[in-house]
Amino acid sequence: MGMRSVVGGVCAWALIGVLAAAGTGAACGGEDGPEAGTVEMIELMSSDGLPMRAEVRWGGKTWLLLGHMFTADLRAWDPIAKDFHARGYSVLAWDFRGHGETPQFANIPEELRAAELHREWRAALDYAEAAGAERIYGAGASMGGTSLAVTAAMEAAEDDRLDGMILISAPTVFRGLDALAAYAAVAIPRLIIVGVDDRSAPTFARLFHRDAAGPSKLVELPTNLHGNALTSDEEFGPQVLELMQEFLPEADAR
Repeated sequence: MGMRSVVGGVCAWALIGVLAAAGTGAACGGEDGPEAGTVEMIELMSSDGLPMRAEVRWGGKTWLLLGHMFTADLRAWDPIAKDFHARGYSVLAWDFRGHGETPQFANIPEELRAAELHREWRAALDYAEAAGAERIYGAGASMGGTSLAVTAAMEAAEDDRLDGMILISAPTVFRGLDALAAYAAVAIPRLIIVGVDDRSAPTFARLFHRDAAGPSKLVELPTNLHGNALTSDEEFGPQVLELMQEFLPEADAR
């Protein structure tokens, strides 16, 4: 499969493969990018120089960014990514540093391995923005949710590009991330989903809900499943999907 390398919002072809066969252009999306319905693997670059494996499903101008849980990779979101793509969304998922096919810098202490994950989120935001996104939403599972909340606080102070976020089984702290440190600045709507028997995850979810400065909905499901295990479960996965569908708006046309 072909892969595009994207650095600083400029596309450079790494491989041609399927993309050339499909007749896609070299633009970074928008009206001159791949046709709606196209699915392609790309390489994003974090601001500290890590190449990130990512997959973009091209749809309309409403984007959904998906950050996976610890030890998973972008494939953990496949059922939800496919559903929202079919609904007209452009969907972008990626491997966080040290997961899947995205490398990690050497000599990073274990307790700080997640501290820079906001850089992956912001690379994804940069990509969606360059592609002409008009609305951008994020969903993060466990570690992905913690880093999304951190990113949302940064965005609130700077670019303010996120229109809403979904936190699934997200802890408030994780390996160098402290999601509550600047959480009071986050005013965008949020949906918080957790399994009520998922160890300490319900306590974290209630803190996210209690301290929310903007609209917040907390849903506790009768399960001990965590993160992407919850989103992909035969019984509870459809319930999570339905909650996300209710929370997220209809997609804008391309």
